[in-house]
Amino acid sequence: MSVLSTETLGRGALRAVRRASVGGLVASAIGLVMACGVPSTIGADEPLSVERGQFFEGEWPESGKDTPRITTPVVSTVLRERLRGANFSGIVSDDATAVGVRIDGYGSGYWLLPSGARDAQSPNSLAYSFNADLQGSLPAGRHTLQLVGFDKDGLAGPVSESTICVTSLRPDNGNACNPQVAPPALVLSLEWDSPADLDITVVFPTGEIVTAGRPGVLNPDDAAAPPIARLVSDANTDCRQDSRQREDVVFERLPPKGKYSIYASLYRSCGATSVSYSASYASRTQSGDTYGVRTRDLGGGVLTTEQFQRGSELGTFIAQVKVQ
Repeated sequence: MSVLSTETLGRGALRAVRRASVGGLVASAIGLVMACGVPSTIGADEPLSVERGQFFEGEWPESGKDTPRITTPVVSTVLRERLRGANFSGIVSDDATAVGVRIDGYGSGYWLLPSGARDAQSPNSLAYSFNADLQGSLPAGRHTLQLVGFDKDGLAGPVSESTICVTSLRPDNGNACNPQVAPPALVLSLEWDSPADLDITVVFPTGEIVTAGRPGVLNPDDAAAPPIARLVSDANTDCRQDSRQREDVVFERLPPKGKYSIYASLYRSCGATSVSYSASYASRTQSGDTYGVRTRDLGGGVLTTEQFQRGSELGTFIAQVKVQ
């Protein structure tokens, strides 16, 4: 059997949408792809992962038609990096049998899902709704979400676009969404890949420490002033999962000159036999009235349960950052 073109494949999948329930959509679409000898994919590595949707490689088929027409989705315009279960909803004209969704400029294809039930509030319209996860491959910043409705023949209507902004997991005071807002002068970060409770420890040139048990260093010249450094969050505390798996020590202003040492310690394994970690730093840049962030990896490693420390030591040394 010859390989179908992207447009033909899209039409075949859309015919399946009309016959299938939401639960059967994925199986029907995968069956069509495999029957034609085209490797199937679930889009696991895509920047946007749509629950109960089917992923297709390549561009979606376009027709230049005026219908089906689709509205921009109702969704928060500011979403957190790596957010799980973000809900998108809206309406599409009732000649649509399916909805396509993608992030413009990111990923290798688009997601397809049923158009939904008739909308009681809008005549001649169907309601669509879906949940999606933002994956790590979608960076912080402004992005264009694109949606399109497909008719029974697999022909697309006009594309609807909506601007969303993904905020950074690294504390940046909202700079990723508004470059005129200054980020912190310096952020030292620790990230890891398991449910374990890791702690970052930063040792100042003076010997002062910021860590989970001591989350800030006060300004010695003004006790009422904001702290020189602060730990933003104690992630996965006592194995309570927060989906971030990172800790950040934030310096809103450039700290005193000297070398700042970064350590990682395993406070609780939380069932993990080992955990991979990495450290990085981010420093503020400025050009005119706009600001940016320069980042650098500082290295990492693996901690095992044999290195369980529970706050008794500084932990495993990672790197030093010199402020001058």
